[in-house]
Amino acid sequence: MAASKEPWPRSKRPIAATFRDHVSVIRDSVRFTSSRFGTSLLVWLLIGTAMALPAGLYLIERNIEVISRQWDSLNSFSVYFEVGASVGDINELVQQIRNHSDIVTVSTVTPEEALNEFSSYKEITDAMTLLESNPLPASARVTVDDQLSLERLSEVASQFEAVGVVDEIVVERAWLQRLQAIGEFISRLGWVLGILFGAGAVLITAASVRLALEMRLEEIKVLKLVGATNAFITRPFLYSGAIYGLGGALVAAMVLSAALILLEAPLGALWSSYGQMVNLQGDEPAFYSGLGLVGVILGVIGGLVASNQRLREINID
Repeated sequence: MAASKEPWPRSKRPIAATFRDHVSVIRDSVRFTSSRFGTSLLVWLLIGTAMALPAGLYLIERNIEVISRQWDSLNSFSVYFEVGASVGDINELVQQIRNHSDIVTVSTVTPEEALNEFSSYKEITDAMTLLESNPLPASARVTVDDQLSLERLSEVASQFEAVGVVDEIVVERAWLQRLQAIGEFISRLGWVLGILFGAGAVLITAASVRLALEMRLEEIKVLKLVGATNAFITRPFLYSGAIYGLGGALVAAMVLSAALILLEAPLGALWSSYGQMVNLQGDEPAFYSGLGLVGVILGVIGGLVASNQRLREINID
């Protein structure tokens, strides 16, 4: 038996007509959300709060990484010689250090130069005048290749520890390693909170879309009765979810921008006191574009979850 033909066979619609339909639906969705501005604003604030925390953790982790790369002592160590060591012995060891294949530069500080540097601090000038002799040793600042790992850096530094004129060798990378460990912890915490708060943003959007869907329930039943597909019925609610998500992303962007403005000046003063200049990362258009895209995706997912669940519950007798 031949299969029955559809009474109204489907024809392929022009792309321009499909585009006009989507534009019309977007316009209606914008009109619907703006007509309920108080509720929409509350939804945007909730979604923005949910997105701001993981995005802020991402910015913290990113800035820690940038600061770690910019810090001059990341690939260096300091050699402190014994007090009273002869200039000849010091120069001989400095030459040995320079000849090492992994060493890039070596700069020395004489006891007199160290004393002059300490004397420049007013807080200890009076105490320095009471000393009968110079208690400060000579030192050397050694910079190694940037590609050297922390383990290899420690090995290179330990090669000179047994020399008689060396009192102490300090690898000035330990605290930066801790800083990087904190950055790794913040990164993982950001992922965990991002998943949790992302799910919260989806649920907030789903609840808002579900409310909008209930307000148009009779219209949806009529559309299903005349043969409208679920994709056609779902379309305006997906756009509503995208509008909620995009609005929440804009709220999160404003919160993060305000936080960067408030924190940039004191953090800049702190790092400049250590002789470093650092610019906080996070004001790039790519970051805010990505934040907006994530908000739209979360909103669409929320709208899809709410509309599909409710459409399955609607029975047309």
